Amino acid sequence: MASKRVLPVLLSRPLRSSPQLSAASLSRLVAGTTLPRHPARIPSSFLLPRDTRLSSSSSAASSPPKAYTFDDMKELISAPIPSRLLIDVREPAEVAQSGRIPGSVLMPINSNPDAVYLDPEDFEEEFGFEKPGQKEDGTAQGPDEVVFYCRIGVRSKVAMQQALGEGGWKGIKAGEYGGGMIEWAGKGGEVERIGKKMAA
Repeated sequence: MASKRVLPVLLSRPLRSSPQLSAASLSRLVAGTTLPRHPARIPSSFLLPRDTRLSSSSSAASSPPKAYTFDDMKELISAPIPSRLLIDVREPAEVAQSGRIPGSVLMPINSNPDAVYLDPEDFEEEFGFEKPGQKEDGTAQGPDEVVFYCRIGVRSKVAMQQALGEGGWKGIKAGEYGGGMIEWAGKGGEVERIGKKMAA
């Protein structure tokens, strides 16, 4: 087995320049190596198997997360209510380019990876809306239903899992629209642009 010192050198070389190092031998080499722990805090939603992420959390929502469809989303925006919040987790440049689902608010998760972990005051200052969930004293704050979406459903799922897990968004109904803006615009959903609304 190669020493820990050799591992970074082997991993930095392209496989085609090292034909004697197959993918199988590389995975055996990495599997037997103890890699150093990164000092940064890694949310457990990234570390747990998919089927245990939400069920193992003591701060999970009172009802299981819902997977929203295109038709569900059309219904939601046709009858908006103050206690429901649509959160777009894409970056501002993406929203400027392709628009957003009408009535949604922006919480860019890539440029603000700690967004769901912020305390309520910092959250509202950063994003301009009240953080959903319950305060530490058990009183409600913000909307009681949240739907996350992004471009294709990857970031929205991560944001939802983080919020319901270690983010502590307790006492809310939550879900995500996995089809994202690609499906929404592709199926002719209404797209809100900066300053105007238009059909996609």
